[in-house]
Amino acid sequence: MYGIATNIWDQGFKKIPSDNIIKKSYRTATNYLLKKRDMEGASIALTEHLAKYPESRYAPDASYWLGEIYLLQGRTQSALSYFLKIVNEYPDHEKVVAAQYKLGTIYFQIGRKAMAREMLRLASKDGSAIGDKAKDFLKREKL
Repeated sequence: MYGIATNIWDQGFKKIPSDNIIKKSYRTATNYLLKKRDMEGASIALTEHLAKYPESRYAPDASYWLGEIYLLQGRTQSALSYFLKIVNEYPDHEKVVAAQYKLGTIYFQIGRKAMAREMLRLASKDGSAIGDKAKDFLKREKL
């Protein structure tokens, strides 16, 4: 009797992983970067985390770290896409200002000064240290 009900349950409903499993996945990924200094391992683990748990509360942070890794590796377009993802898909997340700053500096480096100015202007509105860095960048580069 229970076998049939369990079988229907398994076929009809997607199993939702617990927050502990999702958190462990994210922490494992960030440990590659922060503790082991293994950017390639971190990149793989963060990408896998986002593929498995795209709606997790850690998705914006995972995207941010991928953007940082790709920026350090000189993979500018990949970095841009992850920082843009944060700004566009998670507009209320705490990493938005940092992503805007990163976007501004990347756009400046690739010669897209209007986009650089816009992203840095947005970041500069924040009263944080990153907002101050954005203000300094705008002033220093006369944007």
